[in-house]
Amino acid sequence: MTSTFTVVTPSSHAAERLFDLSLSIDEHLGSMADSGEQAIDGVTSGQIGLGETVTWRARHFGIWFTMTSQISEHDRPRRFVDAQVTGPFRSFRHVHDFSSEGQVPGSGVTV
Repeated sequence: MTSTFTVVTPSSHAAERLFDLSLSIDEHLGSMADSGEQAIDGVTSGQIGLGETVTWRARHFGIWFTMTSQISEHDRPRRFVDAQVTGPFRSFRHVHDFSSEGQVPGSGVTV
């Protein structure tokens, strides 16, 4: 069974800035400091790009896991996709869509 969900995060920042921050390993680590998350292989600092991978070690729900993700799509500043290459899930694909017009891409929802 496949599960999907959508999270919409309104922001006053430009889509280009949010796009770049979302690909920053350093920003992600800062936001996940409480979980002890670490980038342990691949791109471990700076900005990750198309075809590049990062391996994360993190504790979530009290369980430690290791997962490698690859940037499989990159269309600055509109969209990027990261997908699990190895890890605990049968499949994990994370789509990031950005819009400056207040329209959630592909959804028909205006925020």
